[in-house]
Amino acid sequence: MVAICAPIYFHPKHRWCGLEWAAMDLLGRQRFRGEGLGAIIPVIYRETKPLPGALEPIQWTDISRVATCGPRYYSMQEFQKKMKEVKETIEQIALGLAHRGIQARCEKFEFPSDSAFLDYQTRSQPFPFRS
Repeated sequence: MVAICAPIYFHPKHRWCGLEWAAMDLLGRQRFRGEGLGAIIPVIYRETKPLPGALEPIQWTDISRVATCGPRYYSMQEFQKKMKEVKETIEQIALGLAHRGIQARCEKFEFPSDSAFLDYQTRSQPFPFRS
């Protein structure tokens, strides 16, 4: 799963995002037990401080600075480099799954009951230019 992360993704009112994360985290731990691979590739689209604890053990890609450079940020060299890294991570995970002969088998899958972002503290920000 490639998770496009911004404060709204972690917000408690978007419960399904946290359940999706918890489910993929569980699958990754089951499928890649002790191998340093996971099933989640976080891409930080908008800077979030502090990040939820669920992101701490995972290497993420931060495109927040590039994404604010204008409407054509996707053509910038830095953005393309980071997306190449994401692609290579996807390939590494896919090869790891294929090497282990792991198949989806979704018929018995159940979502966890708790969001992975229960510890996330929302911060309200004042409207720009207001004090």
